[in-house]
Amino acid sequence: ENELEYHYQKTMQRKHFEKLLVGTLKPIKHCSLIYPARLAYVHFSLLRAFTKKTQRYGHYIELESSIRAAALMSAFPEIITADADVYYYLPFTDNQDRLINKKVGWWRDRWFSFELGAYCPITNSLQNKHPFQLADTQHLKRYYSYLDKHLNKELNSFNSIANFSEIHRVLFNFCQTHQGETTAMHFALANKPFEAMELLQEAVNLSDNLAL
Repeated sequence: ENELEYHYQKTMQRKHFEKLLVGTLKPIKHCSLIYPARLAYVHFSLLRAFTKKTQRYGHYIELESSIRAAALMSAFPEIITADADVYYYLPFTDNQDRLINKKVGWWRDRWFSFELGAYCPITNSLQNKHPFQLADTQHLKRYYSYLDKHLNKELNSFNSIANFSEIHRVLFNFCQTHQGETTAMHFALANKPFEAMELLQEAVNLSDNLAL
């Protein structure tokens, strides 16, 4: 419960609620302040290319009001027909508390907990059975740790940051293994780990074919 309260309070303590400067607070060439709400709306609009092909789906999002608004707006047609749900989800390690319909935050959101953490059914006030089964909820944290270790923090050009971030995204998903498999393998996007040079050669071959 304390962790949830902290997440709600952290959002309210922002000096600029509607703006977010990504990265270390230093001048970055060719980069303006990023509006997270706009990015969230674009993100969920793009996701509709996948969700509209399914009979029923759910969004499991972090405790963040702009993401909440974007998810609800995107899924609104399916929410009305009870074909979509939106949940907050926060993973907790060694979770000892049991939240059962606990009201938390300024919206008095109702939270429940299970072995992987806590969740809040935003579009349904009643507790569902565990709305999802996640064997591993730490992919994103491992990715942030990977970037913190490998991405050059001295870069000050937005274009360079974007290009290197894309390279590291591919390396993390297709080359870095955790418990014997890569993230791409975990999501059935690949059947083996790749070496960086394999991916580079594939990119070169693709570039040569496009040039022809």
